[in-house]
Amino acid sequence: MDFNIDRLKRQECIIVQNQKNMSAFKSGGRIENVVYPTSIRGLVGALDYLYLCGKDWVVVGNGTNVLFPDTKYRKIVVCTKKASKFVVDGNLVYASCGASLGAIAAECKRIGLSGLERLHGIPATIGGAIAMNAGAFGGSIGELVYSVDLWQEGHVKTMLGKDVDWQYRGVDFGGGVVLGAQLQMTRSTPVDVTVRGKYYDNKRERTQPKGVTLGSVFKNPDGDSAGRLIESAGMKGYAVGGAVVSEKHANFILNSGGATSEDFVALAKKVKEQVDKCTGIDLEYEVRILK
Repeated sequence: MDFNIDRLKRQECIIVQNQKNMSAFKSGGRIENVVYPTSIRGLVGALDYLYLCGKDWVVVGNGTNVLFPDTKYRKIVVCTKKASKFVVDGNLVYASCGASLGAIAAECKRIGLSGLERLHGIPATIGGAIAMNAGAFGGSIGELVYSVDLWQEGHVKTMLGKDVDWQYRGVDFGGGVVLGAQLQMTRSTPVDVTVRGKYYDNKRERTQPKGVTLGSVFKNPDGDSAGRLIESAGMKGYAVGGAVVSEKHANFILNSGGATSEDFVALAKKVKEQVDKCTGIDLEYEVRILK
């Protein structure tokens, strides 16, 4: 099938061409075509069409753990964040993939549903959070997923959360795209949820840097902390161009001003090599570095 970008406008999609700064790191070249589905139906239609046309495409949410190359990016980028509806039914929250994790956590706090307090400060969409099994302070979103809806090679299916092979900062959906999910929450009170949320917010404030960043660069190896390993390798404050290893938490790379994606990649590679040299541990990336 011949591909025509304008056909995606019929799929409840908005098309933006030559867009920049989709990554939270504020780097990368222009993206030739960004497709914003405004509904799950639009997202499924767009994915079906791209699949039938054999186009190269990538799905992103808020771009908070994604790095685009500095050159023009020619793959079709499907951004889910406009498909952002969610509804609460008793202790269940059904969220479209583009729904903000923070917005859902805020609503749960307002009505007294517990479960997302640890994850409140993660600036992700539900789809992105589930795809990477996002977590913090000993908890992860996979523990809350009752069911997840997936698109896979032109088909839509639903999996129960208990049947998903949840891994540390990752899930293998076999190339499937998260369309939405039901989260199983626990009934509590607004006051108790607020108190627990403030505890984790304060902990995040004390331990993590502010600024332009993609969050944790590397996954924690079994039984250890990537931040501790990077610090012990003497890499705190190390910089390449405008990219610098945070002095507050060594597993964060900050854009101190004008950093390129190439700066980030070169610095992350240097950190990885130094940790391997000092400890024999080969750190695994948590951020997605697109090519």
